Parts: sequence; structure tokens; C-alpha cells
Amino acid sequence: MVKAQILNGTLGVFVAPHSPNRQMENHPWAGDNGAFTGFNAERFRTMLTNSQPHASTCLFVAVPDVVADWDATLELYSEWHTIVARHGYPRAIVIQDGATPTAIPWDATEAVFIGGSTEWKLSDAAADLVRAAKERGKHVHMGRVNSCRRLMYANSIGCDTADGTFLKYGPDKNLPRLLSWLRKIDDGPQLNLFAGALQ
Repeated sequence: MVKAQILNGTLGVFVAPHSPNRQMENHPWAGDNGAFTGFNAERFRTMLTNSQPHASTCLFVAVPDVVADWDATLELYSEWHTIVARHGYPRAIVIQDGATPTAIPWDATEAVFIGGSTEWKLSDAAADLVRAAKERGKHVHMGRVNSCRRLMYANSIGCDTADGTFLKYGPDKNLPRLLSWLRKIDDGPQLNLFAGALQ
């Protein structure tokens, strides 16, 4: 059932260093860095290399970050963003608590990934950064979206895509629920979901 939704374009695939997910030929996908559960540089480099045959359909790869720590994330971004770009992927900077529009290296990123603490993710500061990103033509993604309310919020502030683990736990039961959430935002900009840790 999930595969069918990927094939028809409703869902994409979220590939991560620790995940068994694999890209499907000619279908959109994005890459995570695994920082939320523990960044592993060797696994991340392996993911970058192994995924290169599918680089043309990649929406973004999240450059390594430190959850809820903007200064540390900027340091990691300066270290890793050129590595991600050399592999042929659009780069996503993962914005965190404390990020401001003037601190984002706009010319060195193609996408913005809303990370950080839950409180910050739902803050006016994060919404302002989404607007700044969209004004510059950047793709915007929100992580950890596992409810209809959160999905509708992500859509309302202008996110293009979102991911979560909702499908991982009971995909046969949860896929119809997820598709019903998407139908609720059909009248607005279409926000696509990634199939989390499941393909």
C-alpha cells in the first residue's frame, strides 16, 4: 500500500544512514543525516555514495546538525555542506533554536529543514524563517510530523514536504489515516509526505 502511494507521487521516500529505505527509480526522495538518533559520519558518507545513482530525483539531503543547537549546527554545516554538494545533492540546512534569517548561509543551501525543539519548531521565529526561505525560492521541509494537526500547521506556514514515523508503526492502519490528513489540505498548497522509516 505504501509503495503504491510512492508510485503515484503522494508519498516520497526518506533515506537515512541507519534506515533500510531505498530510493525508487524516478521518484522523489530526500536524505536525512541521522542526527536526531545519533550522527554517524561513516554511515552518512556511505549513504551519500550509495545514493548517487538517484541524485537527480533527490529533493535535498539534510546536512549534519546538532538538535536544538544553532551554533553547533552552523559549525557542522561549514564542515559538511561542500561534501554533500560534491556528491550532487541539494543541501538542506537544519534550522534550530536560535536561528535567524541573517545567520543562514542562503547562497550555500538549496533547502531549509525545520528541526530543533518542538516548542521552537512551532514558534513565530521558525515561521518567519520559513517565509524568508520561500522568498528566496528554497524548498522547505518540516521534520517529526506525526499528527494531522502538525501536518496542517506545516502546510499553513508554507512547508513543501514533511516527514514522520507515523507510517512505521502499523502502516496498514495508519496509511488511510495519513491520506485522509492530506485530503484535508487539498484546497491549499500540496504538501507531500515522506514515508518515514518505511518503504
